Amino acid sequence: MVFTELRFFIFLLITIIFFIFLKNHRKYVLFIASIIFYIAWDYRFLGLLLFTSIFAFFIWKQINSESRKNIKKYYLFIWIFVHIAILFVFKYFNFFLDSIWNITSNNFDALNIILPLWISFFTFQAISYIIDIYKQKIKVETNLFNFVFYIIFFPQLIAWPIVRASQFLDQIDTNIIYKPKNLLLWWQIFLIWLFKKLVIADNLSFFVDKVYSEPLLYDTLTNWMALLSYTFQLFYDFSAYSDMAIWIALLFWLTLPKNFNFPYLSNSITDFWRRWHITLSNFVKDYLYIPLWWNKCSKLKQNINLLITMTICWIWHWAWVMYILWWFYHWILLVIDKYIYKYKSKINNNINIFITFLLVMLWWAIFRSENVFQFMEHINRLFSFESKAIFWPFTNLFILLPIIIIHHIIYLKKKTDYILWKWKSFSWLFILIFFIFSIFLFQSTGIKPFLYFQF
Repeated sequence: MVFTELRFFIFLLITIIFFIFLKNHRKYVLFIASIIFYIAWDYRFLGLLLFTSIFAFFIWKQINSESRKNIKKYYLFIWIFVHIAILFVFKYFNFFLDSIWNITSNNFDALNIILPLWISFFTFQAISYIIDIYKQKIKVETNLFNFVFYIIFFPQLIAWPIVRASQFLDQIDTNIIYKPKNLLLWWQIFLIWLFKKLVIADNLSFFVDKVYSEPLLYDTLTNWMALLSYTFQLFYDFSAYSDMAIWIALLFWLTLPKNFNFPYLSNSITDFWRRWHITLSNFVKDYLYIPLWWNKCSKLKQNINLLITMTICWIWHWAWVMYILWWFYHWILLVIDKYIYKYKSKINNNINIFITFLLVMLWWAIFRSENVFQFMEHINRLFSFESKAIFWPFTNLFILLPIIIIHHIIYLKKKTDYILWKWKSFSWLFILIFFIFSIFLFQSTGIKPFLYFQF
């Protein structure tokens, strides 16, 4: 059941009705709804999801009740090992088996292991909770039901934001206070995610897919426009999904953290990762990069630390060869960024933003390519400056680019993606009409799946 399907909105409407009328049992309504949501995708791994959550709960109880530090570490190690083992078996076993087969030319029988839905994300959440308990950073949750509910809450279960226990558990039993401002914000987020997904991301995807299918057929300008389009398609598709999760949570008066903050306005690669997939970046920083023992040593050891972190991120995201190149390129840029940071302050900030944007665009060229050969074809055409090939009339892009630019300018002026229009003013009504008109006028035929579902 995808967020953009009609049956999901029917499911959501039914959940809202029960949520409104069963005032004293709201968290139980959301818990049952989350179970149904997961079963609608694949009922076979519901047991694994519940086992992961319950096992985490009892492990923290052992950690919390144990006074000996070495025994606490033992329980922490067991927990992390079990979850990494589960993640490896389901997500990477076939990849490594195929790799060994290709290297040794020995034919192994594939096990065809099915990947449980969203295993990476609920594993991340459970591990972060246990580590926070071990380090005594958060208050211990003594209610098993609340903890399992935190893990399986359906708006953030599929992909993101990665919600930490400290950001969610305190909200579960909080009394709901209805405010007009919250309702207005809810409508804004709803319209913005629809606009991002239906008007911008899905329209750009048709042009991107056409050019990337055979990049050598098209001239240099068309390939550059395709890469530019894909760069914006990624942002608007990814951030639309994040907005969708935040919007659904707000329906039930629960707040999820913001996950994107206009990353293409970053003035460095480091700044980019403070704005792109913020909850993942913070997770990687807090639970991987900082704990590594070399963090406060020489720059060489810090770079090795960073390489280890990037390698773990690659393995966690997707066991795919192009991802190795993508993360390695990312690591090199971050290392260079550390060395030239003090010199960049002498350069105009707009120039830094432009250079960072170009580097990120080339970065996405690796991400979009299905294999090394397609990537080389695309790069060859980008820098060959040939005009004899086919020129694609990218009409939609000429319409969408001004909208994208205006959207970023509004952020620079207001420093927020959600402009709180005043109830007494009619400005919000005109903007509402513009959004609805644009969605109906420019929406593509059918709603495409969110890009991040492939991970």
